[in-house]
Amino acid sequence: MNIFGEKADKLKKFIEQSEFLNINAYNGTNIKEEGDHFVEKFWLWKSFSNYLNVLLLMILILTIMTYAFRESKVYIETLGYFSSLIEAALGFP
Repeated sequence: MNIFGEKADKLKKFIEQSEFLNINAYNGTNIKEEGDHFVEKFWLWKSFSNYLNVLLLMILILTIMTYAFRESKVYIETLGYFSSLIEAALGFP
C-alpha cells in the first residue's frame, strides 16, 4: 500500500527515467550506467595505516602553523571561519 498516492509514484518514475537527473554534476557521467567514481573512490584508502598517516600529518601541520601564527589575528579568524564553515556543512547530504 502506497501512503503517498499515485502522484508520488509518477514523480518517482519521472525522476528514475529522467536522463538529466541521473547525471553526476562533478564529472558528467551517467550514475546508473557507470556509477559515481568520485564518490566511490574519495574515501577509499588502501589501508587503515595510510589513513592514520595522512590524518596525523594534517594534525601536525595545523599544530605547527597554529603555534607559529598564534599572534596573528588574521590566521586565528580564518581558522575559526573555516571551522565554522565545516561544521555548518555537516548537515548537507
